Amino acid sequence: MGHRWIIFIFVLLLLAHTTRPDEEDFKRNVREYAAEQSIWHLLASTAVLGVTDAFHILRLDDYGLFTVISVPNFLGKAPLKFVGLFGTFIPLSWKVIRKAWQGWELEGPHCQPCLNGICIGNNKCFCLPSFSGPTCEHTMPKYVTLWDYVGYFVPVARQYTDHCIFGIPIHYLPSRVVSVGEVLGVIDVSTQLGLLDLLVLLYLGIYVAWKVAPRDIMQRHFVAKYANLREGARRYHVLLTSAWSHDSFLQLGVNLYGLYEYGPMIYQVLGPITFLYFYLLTCVGTASLSLFFGMIRGRYDKEYHGATGSIMALRCFTVWGLSALGKGVVKWQAVKDMALWQVAADIIANGGNVDGWDYIAPALVSGIFYYHWWQEAKYKPMRWF
Repeated sequence: MGHRWIIFIFVLLLLAHTTRPDEEDFKRNVREYAAEQSIWHLLASTAVLGVTDAFHILRLDDYGLFTVISVPNFLGKAPLKFVGLFGTFIPLSWKVIRKAWQGWELEGPHCQPCLNGICIGNNKCFCLPSFSGPTCEHTMPKYVTLWDYVGYFVPVARQYTDHCIFGIPIHYLPSRVVSVGEVLGVIDVSTQLGLLDLLVLLYLGIYVAWKVAPRDIMQRHFVAKYANLREGARRYHVLLTSAWSHDSFLQLGVNLYGLYEYGPMIYQVLGPITFLYFYLLTCVGTASLSLFFGMIRGRYDKEYHGATGSIMALRCFTVWGLSALGKGVVKWQAVKDMALWQVAADIIANGGNVDGWDYIAPALVSGIFYYHWWQEAKYKPMRWF
């Protein structure tokens, strides 16, 4: 009986080794799946695979018994993963993939009919590309081709073909930062981790530090308060580090949900470097304004830490964008409703210890940034779904 099991396992391993699929098998699997869904899926997958060939952005790792295909994710997260075993591929990121395919229809409720086009999401009409070239005539203003949509699902921007640090191309970064990245070995680590993944790990790491490190050290370096900024202390870095700092698991959970709910959409619209600037601005800006307004009212004992301000700013930026694109959202009403939901979450997380300026500050910071960004980008094609 023992010999039979050994023979069976040997045959199974040999079969796995000889039938492990390669990159061509992966492309064939994608086309077969798309063909079973609809003609729109088939056209999209054909365009997607054409771009992956042109830019060589698919990564195949062969482990002898199975293979792993990695496809870059345009949302600032880790790449999509597919495990190849016994001649087929199993998607490990199926939820993300299904979400990317949603919204295809001939005529959308918020999109007027267009010639030779399809609608995706709420207000975009995509012309079908001809086989003679990757463009077609735009039948209405702001229409883009299906080939442009490829840039949303499988990115072809420089950050995916150049050397990167957590998805940010090194040509955007100061040489000193690049040198440190080389020493730490994080160049091109974005093949496994994206910028949003890094922020999540940062939140979790500082939360663990609150549980194991001396509390006075955490108070000095991860809490924004007047005592840390006054003459003699000058620990100005707390205006940034406080936005990553959570000592409550419930507050951490609420803010992680907000980061993954709103971060990907904004990352997609702004791109990695502008998103990073915006995120850092919201961290420092919301902490600074909250402390400033607290000191105006004589509350020199006010403490600020947690990602509530930066997450609220991400949500407000989303509202500004959706309002500008005619989604039928009234800006201030949407901001007010969003703030009320955030207040309710913080009342639960913080036992009722909330401050109204903690919600006005994010709306103000995100509004100023959005206005500046909109002035720069209003003549460019919008990339909101």
